[in-house]
Amino acid sequence: MFEYTRMRLMQAREFVATKGLSQYFRERVYVQRKAIAVRKDLAEARFTADLFERGDVRFIEVTPENSFERHGGYVDESRKLKALYYLEQGYRGYALVRGRNIIGDIWYYAPDQAGCARVHPDLYWLGIELGPGQVYEFDIYFTPDERGTGLSAGLQNSAGYSQCQKGYSTAFAYYWADNVPAIWNTRVINKYKEWKHIKVSRCFLYPGSLRLLLRQLNL
Repeated sequence: MFEYTRMRLMQAREFVATKGLSQYFRERVYVQRKAIAVRKDLAEARFTADLFERGDVRFIEVTPENSFERHGGYVDESRKLKALYYLEQGYRGYALVRGRNIIGDIWYYAPDQAGCARVHPDLYWLGIELGPGQVYEFDIYFTPDERGTGLSAGLQNSAGYSQCQKGYSTAFAYYWADNVPAIWNTRVINKYKEWKHIKVSRCFLYPGSLRLLLRQLNL
């Protein structure tokens, strides 16, 4: 719990330093924000080897046996702590490495993964129940100076390809309706299909927390 709290505090500090306090509050407190849940047939995913070669990056899988620390380090300390937390929860990920720096990563949850402590909490408020051969992809991140290069979409596509090679058939994910880069990468480039729209409220902790708080107060 201490490491998780430390990670959250460090993440907040880095966010405020780069985007400002007002943007931080907009991301932590909102009412009826629209999220779009999407899905993809993983047989359609492709490994973007040419893109990675042009970008001078390596694609790696992140597991406890193949930890990111063997390949390089995160530029942001909070991202390193988050990756360690995800591995502890039994989640798995993929990352792009340039030299000895991890410049971006993406994570996924599958019910049959060994060591998963619990169902990913996003699935509750998204209303997704994963069946056999299905995964939930989440939290794709790139360092600010690497955004807009196309590598983010390539990482997402290549992650889906790897999941397909492992025997998974369908990936679920979501993006906010006001997140233009996510819409472009996920829906336009990688052809994830809209599944349903959800309006959600948040009060600092996690999406849906405001609704739970009001329900507990009988409001």
